[in-house]
Amino acid sequence: MCSMGTLLAFAMVCIAVMILRYKKPELERPYKTPAVYLVGSLGVAFNIFLMCFVRKETWFAFIIWGLLGILIYFLYSKRNSNLEIRNK
Repeated sequence: MCSMGTLLAFAMVCIAVMILRYKKPELERPYKTPAVYLVGSLGVAFNIFLMCFVRKETWFAFIIWGLLGILIYFLYSKRNSNLEIRNK
C-alpha cells in the first residue's frame, strides 16, 4: 500500500513537470512525455482520488509527521544557514 507522502510527492512532481514545460520550453529533454498536460492532470487527479480514500488514521499520522518535519527543517536551517552565518 502506498503512503500519503508518496501520493502527495507524485502529484507534486506531475504539477512541477507541467510548470517546467510551460516556463522553460527550450530546455533539452531526452525523454518527452506525450500529451504532458493530459498525463500530468490525470496523474494529479488520480493521486488526489486515492488520497481521499485512505483511513482517517493515515491522514492524522501524515499531518503530524509533516508538521514535525517542517518544524525540524526550519529549526535546523535557522542555525545552519549560510545567510545566518554571514550576517553575524
